[in-house]
Amino acid sequence: MSRVIHFEIHAENPERAIQFYSTLFQWQFTKWEGPMEYWLIKTGEDSTPGINGGLVMRQGAIDGQAVIAFVCTIDVTSVDQFVQKITANGGSNITMAALTALGRGPELRIHMRGALNLGITKEEIKELIIHLSQYSGVPTAVEAMRVYREVTEPKKS
Repeated sequence: MSRVIHFEIHAENPERAIQFYSTLFQWQFTKWEGPMEYWLIKTGEDSTPGINGGLVMRQGAIDGQAVIAFVCTIDVTSVDQFVQKITANGGSNITMAALTALGRGPELRIHMRGALNLGITKEEIKELIIHLSQYSGVPTAVEAMRVYREVTEPKKS
């Protein structure tokens, strides 16, 4: 069984969020010494059920493009196996479909790269865009194809 092993809170004002969660839940925050502002969150003792997480500054305004909620990380034995299981059980790449339909190019670019890294083919992504053009309209499909070319075609110098 795969479990949630980590969560992230994306906050507009990390100091305010730290104060809020520390006061409300008595969570402990430790600033990470890495290349970006990031805080590790200890939600309880290791001997009790639950998971720990992290807090990061939100990477954009609340405008439908930035992550504005919790992000959960689930531990799986093999990403490739789970992508196959998702498809076999009727799942689909809803994230890319939603971002295409909404015309969210910057986030689509990130998810498109991730999909390619997980083994989804260029052809499958192109088929998704073409299929969605009938539902979301030609302008969003054109934008998605522009992002697709940026991601899949090497830059010419």
